[in-house]
Amino acid sequence: VLQKNIKREIGSISSFTNYLKEDIEEFIKQIDEKYDTKFLEDEDFKKMLLTHVSLLIDRLHNKISYQNPLANELNITYPMMFNIALQFCSMLHEKYNVEVTFDEIGFVAMHFASHMEKEKQGKLLSYNRIGIVCSSGGGSAYMIKIQIESLFPQAEVKTFSFLQQDELKTFQPDLIFTIMPLSQEIKAPIIYIKELLDDRDLVKIKQILQCEEYDPYTLIQDNPMYYSFFSKDFFKFIEADSYENIIRMMGQELEEKGYGKKGYTDLIFERESYVSTIYTNGVCIPHPLETDALKNMISVAILKKPFVQNGKEIKIVFMICLKKDQVEMYKVITKKLYRLMQKSNYVEMLTKVDSFEEMMSLMKEIGGGNNE
Repeated sequence: VLQKNIKREIGSISSFTNYLKEDIEEFIKQIDEKYDTKFLEDEDFKKMLLTHVSLLIDRLHNKISYQNPLANELNITYPMMFNIALQFCSMLHEKYNVEVTFDEIGFVAMHFASHMEKEKQGKLLSYNRIGIVCSSGGGSAYMIKIQIESLFPQAEVKTFSFLQQDELKTFQPDLIFTIMPLSQEIKAPIIYIKELLDDRDLVKIKQILQCEEYDPYTLIQDNPMYYSFFSKDFFKFIEADSYENIIRMMGQELEEKGYGKKGYTDLIFERESYVSTIYTNGVCIPHPLETDALKNMISVAILKKPFVQNGKEIKIVFMICLKKDQVEMYKVITKKLYRLMQKSNYVEMLTKVDSFEEMMSLMKEIGGGNNE
């Protein structure tokens, strides 16, 4: 008992910091190559992560760990960042002989998530010249201009009427908001908008621009952004008595139909080996350790007869299969599902739907509004 619990002398933190710095740099270099991120360029992030992990290793060797009340929510709502943290802590275990707890993994994930928030803000700040095209260029155009300037405080924002497309072209915008299709071709991303924008529209604009690929008509459609990630072809009612069998069946279907790359199912099982994706109120969100699908899809399976595995009930399974450039949409979807699992009445309603259309109608209601 004494041997197991006595604090061991491992020398000063500085004795392994240099090696740790090299290991962290090598790890995030691989992550940047895999996910097309820019962790390696962020000196503040690297410095804070090194400091945190140096102290973490020291604490774990001394059998001290902290609780993290946000760890479970981070695991669900920032799945990609949590997956990176899982792989990072696996590297620490291998090289520094420490068992990193689930709560401590959550703290590490916070560092990666903070950097990604910084990348998102940087992307919005990259738009310097923004053109707004309205029918008249009058009062409503000025109101939209004020709203767009609140999103892009450092950009030059100008309004144009539909008849001023030559002036718009001369302005050389790097982003255009318009209420109608343009008659001239202008080389700049376009987002179609309504005559009046509300607060949800502004939130949605940020989400749209943080995605690598987006539908320019998203803002004027009634359906939320994630709607296109679901399909009737990947919606089913099933009978099963093993979560592993459900994962294998759904994963192989996504592979066979050209959505998940070969080995997609294996990556889901690898993710399960770290932490189970059976969450609250019977909602399950299996996903691969690495996000790199061929095509976007969320496969849904509703259990005809829910069952309990490892003390947790399984009622409905959302298997996520997204391309690597859908980091922001990944977060939007998982936050929506996290909101769902907090509302047991909606979970019960979903388990009793008769069709794909009925499920999607309920999904739109959760959280109060179509744009969330």
